[in-house]
Amino acid sequence: MELADNKIKILIIGSDPLWRIGIKSILSNLGDVSVTEASSTETNDSIIDNDIWDLLILVISTPRKDDVEILEKIKKDFPGSPIMIFDAYNQWNEIGAVISGAKAYLNKKATHIEILDSAKTLLSGRMYMTEDTAEQIAVALSARNISPDRNKFGGIEFQILRSMAVGNSNKQIAEQLDTSIQYVSYLKSKLRKKIGMRTNEEVLMYAFRTGLVS
Repeated sequence: MELADNKIKILIIGSDPLWRIGIKSILSNLGDVSVTEASSTETNDSIIDNDIWDLLILVISTPRKDDVEILEKIKKDFPGSPIMIFDAYNQWNEIGAVISGAKAYLNKKATHIEILDSAKTLLSGRMYMTEDTAEQIAVALSARNISPDRNKFGGIEFQILRSMAVGNSNKQIAEQLDTSIQYVSYLKSKLRKKIGMRTNEEVLMYAFRTGLVS
């Protein structure tokens, strides 16, 4: 997409208006752009749903348990629009965001230049990610035919593994399973040992590589 030829339509979705306004101000430096804001509860608005967006930005600024659901909705409603996750709450990570379908992930430490560069990259039809994440994704794709032994996981372990893979926090998983955060932390530690992974990022790559998430 040529940034100078057409008016670019960008939708920013998030619960905190201050973050939306701040990102909107930065994006004005792209030139001829039209930026619309919507709260996380307005994603069913007909004006939003009936429009075509060149870029969607999901701003995560509070520990909402429905962030994954919102991401899934906008992926379904706007399948041709690239999605950027701006994580002001440091609740996700880049690998989890990419696996979940985002084309870019930034956190609150991102500079104005990084926000603009990521937007330009997505508008040009490419993904925006760090070299380290790109390498890990490439390795995972090259080993995509590995199948997980689902019998090695208990029912609750399998649920936690999938929840980790889509970026759910300990609090969100605990709410989904109706248990305590401490018990979720214990099960995640046990799960990492079972599959021989030391970090949550390695668990995410395992889930992606074995087809537990697509």
